[in-house]
Amino acid sequence: RGATWSKGGDVQVVSGFGDYTSSGDVFVFTADAGTTGYSGRIKLETGMSDQGRSGDIELKAGYSATQEGGDVIVTAGESNTTEADAGGDIVMTGGGRAPPQGGG
Repeated sequence: RGATWSKGGDVQVVSGFGDYTSSGDVFVFTADAGTTGYSGRIKLETGMSDQGRSGDIELKAGYSATQEGGDVIVTAGESNTTEADAGGDIVMTGGGRAPPQGGG
């Protein structure tokens, strides 16, 4: 938690640089679940702001000067069940105006 009138600290996770070869990969994942449990969730969320803008979440594939640019791949989970709607969903929702909070 930052001081009252200053910006909070940043967190960076950066892979290694390769002088003549590829840079390193960054993996973020949860472990598999036990027999009857759920595997963990990965949540990327920016904080709220009372006066200014809230933060963005940016997914961006890299640039290449001589080869193809990187892909952005989003895949929902599969299931082995026989239920009709068993696979995971991909849900994208644009922001709207939130109703005022608090009461009078």
